[in-house]
Amino acid sequence: MTTTHCPSCYAPVAATDVNCPGCGVQVRGSSRNFRKWLIIGVIVVVLGGLLLLGILLAFLLPSIGDGIEQAKRSGARADMQLIRSALNEYALHNGARYPDALAALVLRDERGAAYLQGDGALLDPWEQMYEYAPPTAAGEPPVLYSCGPDRLPGTEDDVHPAR
Repeated sequence: MTTTHCPSCYAPVAATDVNCPGCGVQVRGSSRNFRKWLIIGVIVVVLGGLLLLGILLAFLLPSIGDGIEQAKRSGARADMQLIRSALNEYALHNGARYPDALAALVLRDERGAAYLQGDGALLDPWEQMYEYAPPTAAGEPPVLYSCGPDRLPGTEDDVHPAR
């Protein structure tokens, strides 16, 4: 039979005893309690870390979303500058007459040239066609804008080209 010593009073404890006969401190079975508390501690630490990560993301995601929205608005303005240039080139080749619709810019003319490449050139970052109206009077510029994220014309979030 093997004996161990009590961690508290160092008295010898038989292998079959659970408690120290001298001081009553539990000698056996404590490793199971240790494992149980270790697992609980790990779970608490992992959950705490996930909570902190969630809080951090809650603060960062809105600012990331705002940055994406600003990038889309900037991209729409850049697209409209290209479309406006294509419209002016079209008018130059067609006796100062602008097309009735933007689709004319992606169609090949009698020279075999298109003013813009592909139908995607006419879509804004929200996958909608740019709003366009040809000038109603000589010397006026054409109307060109994006409906923006809400996809509704004439609202606050419409994106107009830089003038």
